[in-house]
This record gives sequence, C-alpha cells and structure tokens, in this order.
Amino acid sequence: KFAKEFMKTPDYEELMGVKTEKGEHANFYVRGNEELISELVLIVEGKSKESAVMQFMGKFTMEDIQEMVKSAMK
Repeated sequence: KFAKEFMKTPDYEELMGVKTEKGEHANFYVRGNEELISELVLIVEGKSKESAVMQFMGKFTMEDIQEMVKSAMK
C-alpha cells in the first residue's frame, strides 16, 4: 500500500487500474505531459498482499503505453 500512497503526488497521474484474471490489482501511473510520457510505473498487488513495482523511464507516447499495457495483460 505504501507504493500506491507514494504515487498520490502531483507528479504522477493514475492512467488506469485493472483487475487481472488471477485476481491481482494492477495500477498504471504516468509522469509527463499529454504529448510525451517520461515515466510509467506499474504496481501489481497480489491476493497474498505481496506487491511488485515496475518503473519504465524514457520517452513514450500514449500509443507506446497502450502497446505495453496490451502486452502486459496477456
């Protein structure tokens, strides 16, 4: 829960949250502007209260993010 609380700052915007077929909760956060995203953070919380945090840094468009989300949800 600490990771999700940390993301509630003005620097990050929640892009979306989904529940996976395994019952995990995945939340995607972005930092940047409408044209270029400089950071994507994925927080996955499992049923057993274990969490994983992944951070992607670079220069991404929203289309790049959509492709990454599609791949991650397979």
